[in-house]
Amino acid sequence: MVLSAGQVRKLVADYFALIAVAIVVVGLLGGVITYQVHVSPGEEIETVEESSWATTTAFEHQATIIEETDVFAEGETLVNQPTYFAQLAPVLDGTFQFSYTATESGEVDAETTLTLTIQASDDEVEYWTDEEQLERTTDEGIEPGDDVTVPFSVNVTEMQDRVDQIEDQLGATPGEIETAVQAEIEYTGEKNDIPYEEETLTHELSIDTDGNLYSIDGAEPTENEEPQFSEQTVPVTHHPLLSFGGPLLILLAGGALITLTFGREKNWFTFTAEEETWYAHKTARDEFNDWITPGRIPQETQTETVIEVDSLEGIVDVAIDSTRRVIEVKDTQTYVVLVDGTKYRYTAPKPPASVEDDGATSNGQTESENLLGTADIDPLSGSDGEPSVTHTDDTNGESQLTDIGEIGEIYAERLAENDIETLTELSSAEIEQVASIADIDENRAEEWITQASKKLEAATTQKQD
Repeated sequence: MVLSAGQVRKLVADYFALIAVAIVVVGLLGGVITYQVHVSPGEEIETVEESSWATTTAFEHQATIIEETDVFAEGETLVNQPTYFAQLAPVLDGTFQFSYTATESGEVDAETTLTLTIQASDDEVEYWTDEEQLERTTDEGIEPGDDVTVPFSVNVTEMQDRVDQIEDQLGATPGEIETAVQAEIEYTGEKNDIPYEEETLTHELSIDTDGNLYSIDGAEPTENEEPQFSEQTVPVTHHPLLSFGGPLLILLAGGALITLTFGREKNWFTFTAEEETWYAHKTARDEFNDWITPGRIPQETQTETVIEVDSLEGIVDVAIDSTRRVIEVKDTQTYVVLVDGTKYRYTAPKPPASVEDDGATSNGQTESENLLGTADIDPLSGSDGEPSVTHTDDTNGESQLTDIGEIGEIYAERLAENDIETLTELSSAEIEQVASIADIDENRAEEWITQASKKLEAATTQKQD
């Protein structure tokens, strides 16, 4: 529901103090938000990445041809090949490499051990293991970017002979045979000024033999990253809506409070006695709407006994007690109840000049007063007793809307602006459409449509006669 300007003024006048308090509360809320966000946002503990550390391990490997062939020369070296020839190049030479990086500084001491491991196992069980240490080195004062290189050498033919020897001793070997060079590096020291003790890295180079071939797997570099965190106290970060919302609430509340105060000084919200009486009537009209029906009372039912009732509530009480309806004679501000030859009548106050209401013009006159001047108006029929002027539509000869007594020129103009110009068009219109266009209630719109249909039927019957 959209409130009129007068209703807004009435609302402000009735609840001025409450509205002012609400505006102040909104302003204070904006002040609290602004203070918390911009002045004293508070602090929180945040875990941040202070530095980082990364280690890299890798294997390099090669094998040298020991016999001249059509495709390989004796002494030729094959480097980092996935597969070598056991008969032509039985010795696998290689190096294990270790290095690290640090975002700030570092210095560590490292001990590196390379071991040749032969193992029989399956997915769940390790049956036996044979180990042979190939190399052990110690390096001190290793800085970021320095390389630790440890050489090794494995005779694959001898390694396979060792496997055969163990199998002969055992008689049989369950599982699968796996051979590998395992590198283990233990280091201590400082990384980014943070002390570390007995950190261990491992890297495994697999050697898979198959007759006269052996394959290498796992030599690729492996990098281990290790971010280093610290806890810091930082200002609380608030949502952007709060950053702008607080000052905005202060501005809106301040502007509203200034407007409210200025309006009170200028008497914008002060109501005259006439306005108070009118809005009291409007309130009662809305309250008792279910007991009121818009309509007209034919001339022959009028009676000489008239009782004036002082309020709309009073005439509704009469209707309730007599189990009748209150008839609202439109455009006259008159409400009537007929009981056993007695007419109970309540005349509502005229809308003041400051109020825009149904049927009221800017100077407060009703449609009848505006069109008929000061002529005596029958409060029951809504007319002055003279027949209304009948207009015709030159295009089809049908009677115009003003043939219906309750439709004056103003209502007719409203309807015509929306392509409802004749009784035929009115009779086929929707109730909700007519009510919306003319700004009247649906009961009254339905009555207009009914009257239009009856007049058309009467005209049709007259022509046939």
